Amino acid sequence: MAAADVAIWFAVATLRGTHERWVTADLKTAFLRAARHEPFTCTARVLRIGRHLAYVVAECARQDGNPLTHHTAIYVRTPTGAPQRRRANVER
Repeated sequence: MAAADVAIWFAVATLRGTHERWVTADLKTAFLRAARHEPFTCTARVLRIGRHLAYVVAECARQDGNPLTHHTAIYVRTPTGAPQRRRANVER
């Protein structure tokens, strides 16, 4: 799943650039067959991208082309340079 998530991020960054910060909001995975310590590739395709949301699909496949996994993802753009939310000090 991590390889697919990276492929998805690259697909979004290719269209929007690396100056914007995009994070995974939802990632669904269908495991189609087991990978057994073998090389594989993941490809991703952006279905729709807007100002704040991107809908992307990805597939990881063995070298012979047989699919291992299928992924659907929603990526959300976060504000760049936004201050980090601080946790409140709570005394017990």
